[in-house]
Amino acid sequence: MPDMETSKMTSTTLVIGATGAMGRPVVRILLSDPDRNVRIFTRDPTGRQARALVEAGQGRVEVATGSVDDEASLAAAMAGAAAVFCNTDFFSTASPLREYEQGLRVLRAAQAAGVDHLVWSSLDNAAVITGGRVPVPHYDAKGAVEAWIGLMRSEEFMR
Repeated sequence: MPDMETSKMTSTTLVIGATGAMGRPVVRILLSDPDRNVRIFTRDPTGRQARALVEAGQGRVEVATGSVDDEASLAAAMAGAAAVFCNTDFFSTASPLREYEQGLRVLRAAQAAGVDHLVWSSLDNAAVITGGRVPVPHYDAKGAVEAWIGLMRSEEFMR
């Protein structure tokens, strides 16, 4: 049996939203683990933030170009990833339904790719916790995806 210290496997984590305000610190934290590579998923691989992340990764950050609206680019980005961190950008569409659809697309792609771990960056569903008095669309969309994740966990439990 190989020595576990000398045969450590390097795993890859895909970060969706890597060039955003939340994604950049996530990438930096992931890079603190020398046995982890990071794949950043971005619409603009030539952008300043993407280039800075690649440089900071010193060979451990690769770029996957695509959109959470494009199933093929999501599938390609997830190939071989052990984990996914996802923070969607509500403000690029300003549509709760569109962000919800994007979240479900990410979840389906991760499941199809056999991703072991997925972190969905969520927010409380403001419309639910305030009885509809305070809708905050970008909270509500993320909360709806979180509710879907909870429903799927229950479905898996019943099998």
